[in-house]
Amino acid sequence: MKAGIAWAQFNEKYTSAMRTAALNFLETKGISQISDFKVPGAFELGLAAQHLIENENCDFVICLGVVIRGDTTHYDYVCKAAQEGCLNVSLKTSKPVGFGVLTVENFQQLYERIWGEKGNAGEHAAKAAYDMAVRMKN
Repeated sequence: MKAGIAWAQFNEKYTSAMRTAALNFLETKGISQISDFKVPGAFELGLAAQHLIENENCDFVICLGVVIRGDTTHYDYVCKAAQEGCLNVSLKTSKPVGFGVLTVENFQQLYERIWGEKGNAGEHAAKAAYDMAVRMKN
């Protein structure tokens, strides 16, 4: 199988840690064909996922981003666009899109979801997309 990883440059300190965890998971599953697509922010993840599936022939895509609530409603629009974009690509293409976009209220929540006891959200998104791809191939 071939995987794609779309990850946001915005909040790169965190998204790169999630990307590393996703890559480590893929390595444990023997996935060596991986297309990497860095995008400006979480808003662009859906389009990147569609590109990876349609133009790079990926069997599944992992989308990684971080959106931290601020003082404006921008947070709400970006979170909704990222979620809907990833979902729509998955439904349109019938290919799994792992949703690894952390939408958090503060930095404590962010740290817990990347370096906390429950593990890394990048790995969780990679596992979800991979598991669905395996199930859909069988």
